[in-house]
Amino acid sequence: AVEVNTPAPEVVAAAVRTLEEAPGARTFLLLHLLEPAPRGHPARSQGREAYAGHVAEADAAFGQLVVALQAAGRYEGAMIVVTSDHGSPLAPGSPSNAMLREETIRIPLIVKLPGGEWAGARASWQVRSIDIAPTLLSLLGGEVPEMMTGVPLGEADDDRARFAFTIARVGAIQSVRQGDLKLIFSWGAKDGGRVEVA
Repeated sequence: AVEVNTPAPEVVAAAVRTLEEAPGARTFLLLHLLEPAPRGHPARSQGREAYAGHVAEADAAFGQLVVALQAAGRYEGAMIVVTSDHGSPLAPGSPSNAMLREETIRIPLIVKLPGGEWAGARASWQVRSIDIAPTLLSLLGGEVPEMMTGVPLGEADDDRARFAFTIARVGAIQSVRQGDLKLIFSWGAKDGGRVEVA
């Protein structure tokens, strides 16, 4: 374990040490890299170039983990999931409902399975963060608890409506998306609410 706000290279170095201490054991690692800049970090106000620099730092640190897995002969048999939380609007004066627009709410989700299974495949449907845990449980042969509302990737489709919700300074914002259609409703404290079809 590492302290909160530990720089990405140190987080990865600790993960590599864990792998080296148990060379033959099955190992679960959860790495939380704070780069790109967390909320309140100066890079948030320095524009896209500074933010992109932090993204590059996280990418380089993660690359070191991949190199370590390869050097230890553990990469081919590894299951790796890379994802992120949602972004923040970098443009000054972004509207309140920008938090649930596609350019902000879309996040990366890259899944690498042992032996190259699914290599190069892309999901044509909307995948949600809550689908990650059921997917991993299913891939590992476990049962998905009923309390989980996510769906394993192999069982998802684009016919279901997907809901999103966030709290912003202006109030609550909700969205529902089905296929290519999306409705965003802002429960703004100032304007009493706004509907946007995206």
